[in-house]
Amino acid sequence: MKDLVVQMISLLSDLVCTIDVGPLVDGDHVVVRWVATGHYGGGMPGAGAPVGREMTFHGTGILRIANDRVIEYWLNADTLDLMTQLPVGAG
Repeated sequence: MKDLVVQMISLLSDLVCTIDVGPLVDGDHVVVRWVATGHYGGGMPGAGAPVGREMTFHGTGILRIANDRVIEYWLNADTLDLMTQLPVGAG
């Protein structure tokens, strides 16, 4: 997870994530739908987007909590939407 966050921050230096839906709690599980926004900072090989382009993508996080700590985290991010906005591999 840490590697993904570092990678996203390197692409979108002003990355801001906000909760769109939730948190929804069921026992020891918490679910949130989030939206991430930021401006492309360059550095993605094959990207056709100009530096400074605003990017927005969504995702869902499912967390399992035990003893007031996150012990498991599942992430589903719409990276296809992000790559389409860059656009990567176009042409």
